[in-house]
Amino acid sequence: MDWVHAIVMGLLCGGAYWAVRSMGWFENRSKVQQALIFFPIIFIVVLILNLIWPSA
Repeated sequence: MDWVHAIVMGLLCGGAYWAVRSMGWFENRSKVQQALIFFPIIFIVVLILNLIWPSA
């Protein structure tokens, strides 16, 4: 995997996590509910990044 691609992916995932937390979607939710909200968002972010900029 290209190092720049990995760094950009990490920054985008961190940005998505920050955005979800700042919108308050995790308030008063269990860890399972938080995961059910967060993992599809991360999947979409990674999917869009890899469609725009394939690593191989």
